[in-house]
Amino acid sequence: MAIQTVKDEEAKHSNIDCARANAVEHNIIGNNPFTRRVVPALKGKTVKQQSKMPREDKMNDIPPMIGKEYRDIHLSIDVMFVNGITFLISFSKHICLIQSYVMRKNNKYLDGILAMLRMYRSRHPLRVVNIEADGAFEAIRQELQDNPYQVGLKTYDADRHVESIERQIQFVNRIPVIRNLGAAHLFFN
Repeated sequence: MAIQTVKDEEAKHSNIDCARANAVEHNIIGNNPFTRRVVPALKGKTVKQQSKMPREDKMNDIPPMIGKEYRDIHLSIDVMFVNGITFLISFSKHICLIQSYVMRKNNKYLDGILAMLRMYRSRHPLRVVNIEADGAFEAIRQELQDNPYQVGLKTYDADRHVESIERQIQFVNRIPVIRNLGAAHLFFN
């Protein structure tokens, strides 16, 4: 059994911390309700409240019905701008998930798409099998179709837009926080 002495405890703290502890213990401050006896009681009663927001590492599994019915994901992607910040935004047609990826200076479209693909793959059994995009994404077609991704890419002419993703961009831009405050950090990955 180890015995702790006052000197052992004092060695863990600075001189100013020891002086403050003595001031509390001997009521030098005046009208201080805290003493050495109060500290253990406080430790048992001051428990940190759990956040109601779900944590990424504690996410629930996908319900089996959704995993079976919507295993193959079809995405629509495009680029969106909020207060001069570029986002790659995707919309999965069947499960209606809007996902965004902030495009930093040196990022390429492929980096954003691969981050989105990793998110779906981490949520087994979902897998992205097809992506619709405008002509700006034509340059990455071969990289997506090759191993290990094996994702088909359907691109449209420069004068045509992918309607489903354009509607989602309009929806996101109508959110007052995004429009008024430019709170792009809500969509950071």
